[in-house]
Amino acid sequence: MILRELLEPLLRGLGVQGVSVVALAVLLSVALYAHKISTVGGLAVSAGSTVRHDLQVVALVLAVLLFLGVASVDMARIQELIYLAQQRVEWHSLVDSILEEVVR
Repeated sequence: MILRELLEPLLRGLGVQGVSVVALAVLLSVALYAHKISTVGGLAVSAGSTVRHDLQVVALVLAVLLFLGVASVDMARIQELIYLAQQRVEWHSLVDSILEEVVR
């Protein structure tokens, strides 16, 4: 363990030896990993907040356009587009690639 090799001389100078060095190295590793995960989580929350805001703006603009009669809804076309999207998108691989990016 690289962390143990770095900490052992320092801890030996402080009078800590043996199992305590390994336990401290493991605890520091867990703390560093938790910090990394919290950073990734913060990025995911920020990205999710941005996407939520953008979708709300788009929904509001479309609602206003529908209300004013500028746009109209063709439900048959919407259902067709949803069906085509479900056929073309490989949801399993899409979710895997998103999770892979988030974990990095």
